[in-house]
Amino acid sequence: MPRSGLRVAFALEFLVACIAVYVIWGEVGGQVHLDLMPWHWKLICGIGTAASIVGFTRAASARERVWHRKSFLWFVLVLAFAVLIAGLTVYTHETEPIDEENGSSSAHARAIIPFGGES
Repeated sequence: MPRSGLRVAFALEFLVACIAVYVIWGEVGGQVHLDLMPWHWKLICGIGTAASIVGFTRAASARERVWHRKSFLWFVLVLAFAVLIAGLTVYTHETEPIDEENGSSSAHARAIIPFGGES
């Protein structure tokens, strides 16, 4: 395949990998946790994982054998991003705000009704 065709193929793979990373992350880690996470964490992890996947594919297709030093290093980077994503999801789960729907009388659970006092 000509070089320009490979560039287009890798660009398309990157776009598909971006979609796949965010869909799988939302399904496995939970969309609620993904929604609560700061945007810059999601951007760095999603783009970094997709770029690592493309890097692995590029390195694996560059030689006759799939597994060599360069492809192995890209694969380790994909795994490192997966561990980072798992850690961020667990951290977001542990620090998410707690709903207070138990009928407690805290200031957050009470609603202030205008011109009528508190409920």
